[in-house]
Amino acid sequence: MNLYQAFNQNPVNYIDPFGLLTAEFVHLGEYAEDPSRVDGSKKIKEFPYGDMYKYFTNYKSHIGILDNRKASFLNYKIVSKDNKYYARFDMKMSIYIFFKWDESSNSVQIHERKHIPPYKLMYLESLFELNKFESEGYLNLDELKAEADLLVSKVHPTKRKYDPSWWPTQPFENQVAAFFDNWLPAQFREHDQDTNDFFDKIDPNIIKYFMQNIEKVLSEFGDFNIEDFRR
Repeated sequence: MNLYQAFNQNPVNYIDPFGLLTAEFVHLGEYAEDPSRVDGSKKIKEFPYGDMYKYFTNYKSHIGILDNRKASFLNYKIVSKDNKYYARFDMKMSIYIFFKWDESSNSVQIHERKHIPPYKLMYLESLFELNKFESEGYLNLDELKAEADLLVSKVHPTKRKYDPSWWPTQPFENQVAAFFDNWLPAQFREHDQDTNDFFDKIDPNIIKYFMQNIEKVLSEFGDFNIEDFRR
């Protein structure tokens, strides 16, 4: 199994059989200014959410979570059962990879693809937290709303303020490395090494199993632990 095969799967949908959490992870694919340099890539004009460039914080090759309300979101509704209030979440995370025409070497492609596992793990960690919260009933509606809003701000795909504690690179205090593009050369070298070290320790088959068996792992594991994904 090569890097592309391991981490470029079809969208993964999850609908809790009890009508609770619904979630979807989508890898929109790889888009290249010069598709001839990136096997299997799509043309920029094929991007399904309009002008791709408007989503960039910096014009360079990168992977990212698409900051579009239809592509990446986290919403919730409140239901009442047995005189208690519960939150029911609806989440979607969409990622993409962009290759600039002069930043499409094989090493760049490998580097960007190695970022896919952390994004999937971020998605899984969010599901664990949301699923756990859905089981907590509140007597006070306002208290539930306050706690649900706090959780949404913590794990929202595009609005979260902090990386997970296990994220491969933590470049600056109070920054989300997943969304940070203004790297200095020394920072990028450190980032590249961190990415390689993290990737080498993570088992793609375990991630794939979790993504395809969400109901089972949410029940069996209870809490997200990065150590469960080590080789």
